[in-house]
Amino acid sequence: MQEYYVYAARSLKYKYVYIGHTNCPYRRIGQHNNGSTPSIRGKLPLELFYTEKFSSRKEAVEREKELKKSHNREWLRKIAYPGGVAECSMRHQISDLACRISPPYP
Repeated sequence: MQEYYVYAARSLKYKYVYIGHTNCPYRRIGQHNNGSTPSIRGKLPLELFYTEKFSSRKEAVEREKELKKSHNREWLRKIAYPGGVAECSMRHQISDLACRISPPYP
C-alpha cells in the first residue's frame, strides 16, 4: 500500500506557505521549484518544512483541506517564520523539531 503525505513548504522569498499532498514530498518540492506549478512561480524557491504521513490518498486530501483552513494555515505560518516578516528573506533551515510538533486539531 502506497503512503501519502500532506506537506507544507515555505517561500524563501516571501511570507507564503504552500500546502499540498503527494506520495513523495521531496520530489514534489523539486517540481514546484522547477516551475511546474504556475500559481506559485513568483513565490519560488520553496523549502519543505512540515510533513504528515497517511496510509491513503483520501486521508491525506482530508487533512490537506483541514490544514488549509485559516487557523491552521496561520499555525503553519508561525512555524515557517518564527521570526516574523523580517525573516522571510533569510535562508536558514527550520529545525527538524518543527516537523515533529503535533498539529492542531479543532
